[in-house]
Order: sequence, then structure tokens, then C-alpha cells
Amino acid sequence: MKTYPTSTLEVLSVPNEQVSDLVRSMTADRSFSSLVHSINEDLMGRDRQKRELARNALSHLGFVE
Repeated sequence: MKTYPTSTLEVLSVPNEQVSDLVRSMTADRSFSSLVHSINEDLMGRDRQKRELARNALSHLGFVE
């Protein structure tokens, strides 16, 4: 079993050139939605720094605002 990022900070540590393969692999393993849910929890939280990191992580994964 592959080890995937599970947090906002782990997503941000993935090199840009590996992001598309990561998303493809996590989608195939049906684990991508759990990761996005976790990032969205940070995005909706009260901590301003976590919200900013979550925005950056979603952008890093290819989501647009």
C-alpha cells in the first residue's frame, strides 16, 4: 500500500512535478476525497494560518479559487 499525504503540510511538501501523478493515484485508490475533506476542514477553521496553508494546498493540488 502506498503512503499518501494526509495533511495540508504534507501536501505542500509534494514536489510540483509529482502532484498530477499523486492526484491520479489517490483518485484511483479512492483516498483523494478524504485528503480534500481534511484540507477543507482547515480551510473552514478559525486559525488564519491554517486557512492560508489550506488555500495554498488546494492550489498546489490544482484547484482554483
